[in-house]
Amino acid sequence: MSKEEVGSEVKTKVSEEPAWKRVIDVEVPAERMAAVYDDVYKAYKKEAKVPGFRVGKVPRSIIETRFGAEVEREVLKRAISDSLRQAYQIHKLSPITEPQLSNVEAKKGEALKYRAVIEVRPVIDATGYDSLVLKKSTRPVTVDHVDQTIERIREQRAEHVATDEPAKRDDLVVCDLQETTEDRPKSKRRSMKDVTLVLNPERVFKEFADGLLGVKSGQSRKISLAYPDTYENKELAGRNVDYLARVKEVKVRKLPEMDETFLKSLSGDVKTLDDLKSRVRADLESQTEQESIQEVNREIVTQLLEKNSFDLPSSLLNDYMSRLKEDLSKNQSEAPSEELEARYREMGLRQVRWEFLYHAIADKEKVEVTEEEMTAWLTQYADRRGINIEDAKKQLAGSSQVSRVMDNILEDKVLSFLREKSTITEIPAERNLIVTPDGIEKP
Repeated sequence: MSKEEVGSEVKTKVSEEPAWKRVIDVEVPAERMAAVYDDVYKAYKKEAKVPGFRVGKVPRSIIETRFGAEVEREVLKRAISDSLRQAYQIHKLSPITEPQLSNVEAKKGEALKYRAVIEVRPVIDATGYDSLVLKKSTRPVTVDHVDQTIERIREQRAEHVATDEPAKRDDLVVCDLQETTEDRPKSKRRSMKDVTLVLNPERVFKEFADGLLGVKSGQSRKISLAYPDTYENKELAGRNVDYLARVKEVKVRKLPEMDETFLKSLSGDVKTLDDLKSRVRADLESQTEQESIQEVNREIVTQLLEKNSFDLPSSLLNDYMSRLKEDLSKNQSEAPSEELEARYREMGLRQVRWEFLYHAIADKEKVEVTEEEMTAWLTQYADRRGINIEDAKKQLAGSSQVSRVMDNILEDKVLSFLREKSTITEIPAERNLIVTPDGIEKP
C-alpha cells in the first residue's frame, strides 16, 4: 500500500511493507535545491577565511572553487534532513530507526531524488484485558518464620572473637604460612603473613579446612596442598606444595545477645523483643504479599501476550539484544553461548512486546504518570543522595533515567489497573518462602 503527497514543493510517496517498514520516495524540486544552495553559500560566506579577503566579503565564485565539495555535502545533508522531516509530518510517521538511504540522485541544477527506508512504532489495539482470571498464592507468616528470620539477623551480625579452645569447623584461623616444599629453591618458596582461613571446605582448600581442625593459638601444623590444574595462579597450578602454618589466633563466631543494645542497634523504634517480632512479621508479610503480586503480574503479562499477537520491528529486538550483550560483557569474561543467547532473545522478545502492549493499554485507558508521582520519586532520589530536589533535577537533566523511571511508574499503574479489573482467586502457596526482611537494619 502506498500514498503520495506533495507539500511545500517536496514530493513524497510512502509504501508500507511488512514488519513495520516504510519506504519513502522523495523528490526535492530543483528550485528548492537552488534555495538550499543559496542558504549554504551564505553561511559559508559569513565564516569563510580566504587570504586577501575580509571575513564575510569572499565572492561566491571563490567559495565555490575552494569549498565546493564541502558545500555539496552540506547541501545534500540539509535537503535530505528537511525533506524527511517534512515527509514524517505529512504522513504522520514515528520512525524508531535511522533512515537507510538508497537510489540517491543529486546533480547541481536538478531535482534531488532518493529513497529512505525506516521502521515505525507499531500501533497496537490492545484487547482482552478486562476479563482476566488469575490465581494469587498466599503465604501465611508463622511464628517459626519470624523466629528463624530473627535468628538469621543475629547470624548476619555475628562477630568473631578469639578463643583458647581448639579450632572447630567454620572457626577462623589466623596464621602465617611458610612454604616448605623440599624440591623448590628457598628463594622461590612462598611466605604469607596474617592469613585468615575459614575452616570450611566450601570456602578454602579442603587440605586447610581439615588440616587445621583442633589446632590452638601458638601451635603449628604441616599442610600438604595439591593445587588443581585449573588454578588461576599458573605458577602453582598442578603442583603439590607443602606449608608450615604457624597459628597466631583462633576465632569463633559469637552471636549477639538479644539485649537492649542489640535491639537498639537494629532500629530506633525497636526497644523490646516483642517490638522486633512485630517489625519482622510486618516486613515478612509485606514481602510475601509483594512476591504474590509479582506472580500475578507475570501471569497478567503471559495471558495478555497470548491474547494480543503482533509483530515487532526487528530493530527493536536487535537494540535490546545489543544492550543486553553489552551489560553481560561487563559482568562475565566470556560471551554467552548460543543456547543462552537464544533464551535471552526469547526473554527480550517478551519484554519488548509487553512494553508496547502496556503503553497501548495506558493510551486506551488514559493511564498517565502524574507530576505528583514524578515529584515523589525525585524527592526520594534526592533524599538518598543527600541533595535537594532542584539539584536532583539538574543531575538527571539530559539523561535517560527520568524516562525509564516514568516508564516503570506507568507499568506499575497499568498492572495495578489490570489487577483491579481481573477476577483473582487466592490459593495456598505450595511452599512458604522465608526471606530476611528489608528495613530491619540501619543502612
